[in-house]
Amino acid sequence: MRPLVSIARKIIRLMVLAVVCMATQRAFAQPANNDPCGAVLLLVNAACVNTTGTNVAATATAGPPAPTCGNYLGGDVWYRLLVPAGGSITVTGSINGASPLLDGAKALYSAAARAGPFTQPACADDVIGLMPQITLTGQTPGATLWIRFWEYGNNVFNTFNICATMPPPAPANDNPCRATTLPVNTTCVYTTRTNGTATATAGEAFAGYNTVDSDGNTA
Repeated sequence: MRPLVSIARKIIRLMVLAVVCMATQRAFAQPANNDPCGAVLLLVNAACVNTTGTNVAATATAGPPAPTCGNYLGGDVWYRLLVPAGGSITVTGSINGASPLLDGAKALYSAAARAGPFTQPACADDVIGLMPQITLTGQTPGATLWIRFWEYGNNVFNTFNICATMPPPAPANDNPCRATTLPVNTTCVYTTRTNGTATATAGEAFAGYNTVDSDGNTA
């Protein structure tokens, strides 16, 4: 009877050990998006719809150029998005609830394929508090952009939020062809406008302005 009890105890110990080993392996498994090949697709929405990520057990990615900001020391995870029809996107990182990961950074890359080569058009750190935000304009609709996220200094490991949005459209009078007509009044009547989301106007650069006097002469 005793040998049977001994064998049963050994079996139970082995089963417990196996469960502990599996739990440990899962606890330290790398994130699925540890490199560009596993990049998570972010949908570009009109408003921020957060995707929760983690940098726990993430490692440094070899191949793409190292980020040029945010004290990059490894521990990055990857996302990707498709540029919408307007050619403009904003990618925002934020704190996930009570997560201790409070200081993040990210870089955006362009590449024709997951294998690269990668080119970094933008890198951001400490835009919204200690978290990053990047806005890019003039991108090719339908092209893929790759997002590399990491914790500043790679010494805090937990969850974070990330989302992709389309910036608001440029003002109606963003270029001379759509200039707003100002009525000429005997007294000042203000027209309220905004330069938020306005873009640079291509064309001839003017060194100064001409004025016209009451006789029609320019100066």
